[in-house]
Amino acid sequence: MTSTQILNKFGIQLQRQRHIIKNGEEEIQACCPFHTDKQPSFYLHEQGLYYYCFGCQASGRIFDVIEAMAGIPRNKVKEMLKGQIPVPTNLQIQQRKQIRDRVPNDNELDVLSYYTHGLHRMLSLQIDHGLPNKAQQGIPKYHDASLWLDYLRNKRGFSDDTIKHFNLGGNANWNKVKLWEMLVDYQHPRLRKEWRQTLYDLRLIRKGGKDYWWKPVIVIPWRYSGQTYYMNARMINPNKKEPRYIGMSGIIKSVFFNDDALDEFDEVYLVEGEFNAIALYENGYPNVVSFGAKNVLAGKGQRTDRLLERLHGKKVILYVDTDRGDPLWEARTKIVSKLNAVCKSVRIIELPLGVDINDYFHQMSRRAGSSQKRTKTEMNGLARSSWERRIVANSTKVPSPFVAMPKRRSQPS
Repeated sequence: MTSTQILNKFGIQLQRQRHIIKNGEEEIQACCPFHTDKQPSFYLHEQGLYYYCFGCQASGRIFDVIEAMAGIPRNKVKEMLKGQIPVPTNLQIQQRKQIRDRVPNDNELDVLSYYTHGLHRMLSLQIDHGLPNKAQQGIPKYHDASLWLDYLRNKRGFSDDTIKHFNLGGNANWNKVKLWEMLVDYQHPRLRKEWRQTLYDLRLIRKGGKDYWWKPVIVIPWRYSGQTYYMNARMINPNKKEPRYIGMSGIIKSVFFNDDALDEFDEVYLVEGEFNAIALYENGYPNVVSFGAKNVLAGKGQRTDRLLERLHGKKVILYVDTDRGDPLWEARTKIVSKLNAVCKSVRIIELPLGVDINDYFHQMSRRAGSSQKRTKTEMNGLARSSWERRIVANSTKVPSPFVAMPKRRSQPS
């Protein structure tokens, strides 16, 4: 069944609903049912049954929409669609007006940090001790994480030290792992119910205890001073009908990825995606920050103002992903204009269409190691040399109107 057929079956009509063709795929565009949406920012894939809201960053499957608007649990929705139980005839459909742009409280941040570290443990234990073995003694129980590690090591080109540095993790329930096994070092039996409710409130697990993702993902925590404030997830093998990234809905990003670099360095690389930032770190550039998306700097809002404040007086090297929908670089022009007003200097890096920073370094490292056997350090050194010689040296310098004075350190709100 398509999304339209499912919505019609439950008598649901989204506000300002219309059908569009996006990238050759049919989608439903409408006002978001999860927050007060003046302009349609909610997209529901017709065949894939998944949605994403560019306003509140809510994402998931159509069953979540029906649960929110009709009050029917998602497991019951699936049974109704299969014809196992009838659809009620007296459903009360409501457009929920929920403002989800909130910052987690201190207790939620603590649980979020424990949770992301627990998901990281599945990878770190296998990095340290190899494949799980029943004969291993004195080691917490863990499960095979080869799928996630193979993606990070081979497809992305990240070292084990880099995986550990950024606390990258994998979703546990895909591998039939009980959530509490991953948190065994931190939880107490009395806290299970409380923690489960907290993770449910953060929309990281469902009522049954399973995590939010329906396929294998790489969990990417956004941390500041060792505390996790937000987490993003990258699907390992998404099909054309599924989103590549799934963030936390309803939680604002009060920090940026690798946020500590803004306090430590006077010159920073500013990039969009987390994997581009990790690739730069992997190749010897710890002074890199990911701001997440173009609209963070091209638009207006608290996050825009906060980032500009943190960048005040710094030297910035900017990389914005190529966008076929913006061939004239209008978004980048807006970003450069704002940076130029507060930064000491701004340089723009350009890469060929279809190649991002992660692709560039991974390709260069593979070329460096293809002709003869070299260590990982040697290959990274050659890739870094090529980056400095070919890319940074040819970056575009934007004339600065004035030299800004640096401001004092700013804490996450």
